[in-house]
Amino acid sequence: MSSKDYLEHTCKDRTPYTYLIGWSSLNKWYYGVRYAKGCHPSDLFVSYFTSSKHVKKFIEINGNPDVVEIRKTFNSVKSSQTCEHRVLKKLNVLFSEKWLNLHNGSSPTYECAIKGARAKKPWKEDDCRRKQSSDRLKSPERQQPLLW
Repeated sequence: MSSKDYLEHTCKDRTPYTYLIGWSSLNKWYYGVRYAKGCHPSDLFVSYFTSSKHVKKFIEINGNPDVVEIRKTFNSVKSSQTCEHRVLKKLNVLFSEKWLNLHNGSSPTYECAIKGARAKKPWKEDDCRRKQSSDRLKSPERQQPLLW
């Protein structure tokens, strides 16, 4: 048995949590959530690094973050997801160069589908991806190419 087997979980078979990682000298940050079966906050930057391919690439180039914080633990998956979404939306990560997050914590396709359903001509999934990329790049802070 591993030492992880002895850790108590807040939610049946897992402990959902939100976390912040950052490179303070570069002023680059990522706020995420973890709620996989068997997850525990003690895993962060021990056996779990991030599910974001974008952040993994950033780590390859710039090394591991100097800031690694568990922000909050939860009793349910849903509450952890809701918290992540609320924080990312409040921080306006979609339109800030200092955040590596590429969405605000809810499904980008779901958000776009809602907007598309309200349009006169419903959008297809490819339309959503194209519109999301376009909207993000229209931000004044995103006029320059994404550079690290």
